[in-house]
Amino acid sequence: MKKRNAPAKESCAKRSPLTVREKIMEAAIELFAQQGIEKTSVRQIVSRVKVTKPVLYYYFKSKDDLCREIFRFNIKAMRAAMDELQKGDKTFEEVLSGVFSRMFELFRRKPESGKFAFYSIYMGTHKNKVYEAMLHDYLKAQRAVIMEIIEAACRRGEICKKDTADVFNVIRAFLNFLIISSNYREDFMALDKATPTRFAQLVCRGICRVKA
Repeated sequence: MKKRNAPAKESCAKRSPLTVREKIMEAAIELFAQQGIEKTSVRQIVSRVKVTKPVLYYYFKSKDDLCREIFRFNIKAMRAAMDELQKGDKTFEEVLSGVFSRMFELFRRKPESGKFAFYSIYMGTHKNKVYEAMLHDYLKAQRAVIMEIIEAACRRGEICKKDTADVFNVIRAFLNFLIISSNYREDFMALDKATPTRFAQLVCRGICRVKA
């Protein structure tokens, strides 16, 4: 009897709730990136994952709930990455280079992530109040994370307090550049892998000149 039960236990381990949940979220991101959130149906999502609608509804109450969880997951991932990058005695340039490089590598590895970000910010979410609110929460969290590293640099004397708003806008401009350019795959893949580091250096050189 024990031998018969063993395969069933192994199967359950492979089909853990987290794994199925992540697959549904990944499929949704891919479809949202390809055709937009509102044009993507639950049927299309479950078809791509090869599960039934009841399985999706077990993890998410609705498509809106699924989309909300994707934004929340991205906020948590951004927060965790930022905490990791700020560990140790790092300079502002080192942290900033890490932030840019993380996003650059993510979009190279998972192009649908860049497309989803592009669609969310520049295309369709403003037409739907629910999705617009989700995007607003995400951008608010992104601003808080970026300001955290800027304020830490201020405390270390690397940035003047009066320049924080300008530094924030420059950082967000480069992040938006990555989002937009990632949608032009051939051009994006042709970018030098050192581009994020060089841009971080340029930002910091500009800060030094302003301080001088």
